[in-house]
Amino acid sequence: MKKVIFIGIVILIGGGYFIINSLTQVTGSDMIIEHQLSNNYDGFAKDDYNTNFDEQFPFASRYFFRGNEANNFFWHQEHCFRIVNIAVNGHVKIMHYGYSENPNCEEITSLNYELKFSDERKNNWKNSNIKEVLKEWEKNNKLYDFDFTYDENIFINAKWYTGAVNGAARKFPTNAPITLRDHIKEERQEEVYQAKLGLITLSDYLKANS
Repeated sequence: MKKVIFIGIVILIGGGYFIINSLTQVTGSDMIIEHQLSNNYDGFAKDDYNTNFDEQFPFASRYFFRGNEANNFFWHQEHCFRIVNIAVNGHVKIMHYGYSENPNCEEITSLNYELKFSDERKNNWKNSNIKEVLKEWEKNNKLYDFDFTYDENIFINAKWYTGAVNGAARKFPTNAPITLRDHIKEERQEEVYQAKLGLITLSDYLKANS
C-alpha cells in the first residue's frame, strides 16, 4: 500500500468462521493452526515468554506469522489480506494488503491512499487523524474500498492495544537493551481502543520480521 506514512490497517475475523476464496466456509483458527503445524512451516510461530504471551489478554497474539515466505494470504471480495496472528480467544487478525483478481493473491495492486497518523506529528492515538478515518470507515462498513456490509457479523468488535512504545534501544538508567517483551508490555499499558478496525502494532511488525 502506498501512503505518505505506511499504516497497516487490520481487522479481526471470528475464530469459528473463516472464508477461503469467498466460497468455502471452514472452521477458522483451529484449522489454520493445524495446517501450519502439520506442514512445519517456518513462517508460523507460537508466542512464548519472549513475546510476552499472556492468556489474561484475550486479544493478544497466541500464534503469529513471520518472514517473507509466510503462507498467510487471505483473499476475499477481490481484496488480499495477510494473516498477522491468531489471538488467545481464537480470532484471526488480518492486514489489508491490496487488490487482486487472483485467489492466490498474485499480481497484487496497491491502493494509493494517502493516509498519515497525525497532522501534528505526535505519537498520540487518541487525537490522531487515522483514528477518525477508521471510525468513519467503520461507520460505513468500509476498509479502503473493501465493503464488509454483508460480512459484518464475522468481523469482531475487538480490543486494540494502543500504548506508545519507547523508541530508545536502551533502558534508562540501567542501560539494558529494550526487548520485544518490553515493547509489548508498553503497548498494553494504555487504555484499549474497542472497534472493528485498528492498526498493526510495533510488536506485530517486529515479530513478522523475526
